[in-house]
Amino acid sequence: MTWRLGFDIGGTFTDFVLMEVESGRTATYKTLTTPGDPSEAVKRFKGDQEARSDLADTLELGQVAPEDFDAVFYVGGRGVLWDLAEDRVSQALIAAVQAAGRPLALVGHGPAALRHAVNSGGRPLVEGRRVTASANSEEAEMGSAGSLPFLLQDELVRLGAVYSKGPDWAPHVVCDGALITGQNRGSAATAARAVLEMLRRSEIRVRQERNFGRILVETR
Repeated sequence: MTWRLGFDIGGTFTDFVLMEVESGRTATYKTLTTPGDPSEAVKRFKGDQEARSDLADTLELGQVAPEDFDAVFYVGGRGVLWDLAEDRVSQALIAAVQAAGRPLALVGHGPAALRHAVNSGGRPLVEGRRVTASANSEEAEMGSAGSLPFLLQDELVRLGAVYSKGPDWAPHVVCDGALITGQNRGSAATAARAVLEMLRRSEIRVRQERNFGRILVETR
């Protein structure tokens, strides 16, 4: 849904590359919904064959170079708590993008990828940074808290982050420099707009023959 939004509001300014820890078909939830009725973005995704086809043919994380992208977007999903939270390639990508001052956005469970990411001084990247992510109360409502390897809200606080949350399932996005985090799936559109606005303000323009900027979307 975030990928399609980029084309809608970014126009020819953006070109998106989809990737995951292992290339191939991206895992998706059966319902693709949070409690309540499906959002318009979810309904549109289900009817968008182009988007669904692209998600069936993703790149592997190790196949991309951080310097080739102007921004990185982690779209989340509980699987991040097991794989990207521990993935060293992802950690290196995050560190490189942040060191370069480029936008890094993570939504829902996506901020779990920050768990072992460090800054240039070797300290946790989130230490002293304002962030949000899946809230304990949202996990409790979904009945998933007991089956997760860790609660993301608690882990970010443990790492020294300044965590905040909005109402459960409502959009809530926090920007701290080039670090953009969203609390839940409902925050994805707002986070995507924040990335594109940051790119515009930075006047980042192209590396591609078609004069596009590039955004890497982690699809886990």
